[in-house]
Amino acid sequence: MIAKLIIGTFATLALVVGLLVLLGRIRLYTRGVRTTGKVVDGNTRTEPRPGAPPRRTQAPVIEVFDTSTNERFTFRSSFGSSATKIEIGQVVPVRYVPGDHDLAEIDRLAPMWFFPVGVLCFSGLLFWVLTRI
Repeated sequence: MIAKLIIGTFATLALVVGLLVLLGRIRLYTRGVRTTGKVVDGNTRTEPRPGAPPRRTQAPVIEVFDTSTNERFTFRSSFGSSATKIEIGQVVPVRYVPGDHDLAEIDRLAPMWFFPVGVLCFSGLLFWVLTRI
């Protein structure tokens, strides 16, 4: 009974978080402005792995010029990857909602959709496990 409660709680939290992020990304995709941004920082994190070389993960910080307010802003991409080779100074496609700089992301498939889809799949897996207990 306690295991069901714990798994059900995590599944529900994952579902809520996944839906909220998905709704934000849909808003960003439908109302967002497409432009380009410049990578100004790599924000590299190194993770030690026993018996293997350490893994480096990058979550780039992007600078964008908001034409509606005529100001520059920066945001950190929510997608970090050890396979992504993003160099400082590189120009990347970006979507942002004018006036709401919290809603900004690199306009590519993985950065836009990996987190919400992944969390919703994880939630579905937890609900499936819940039905098997």
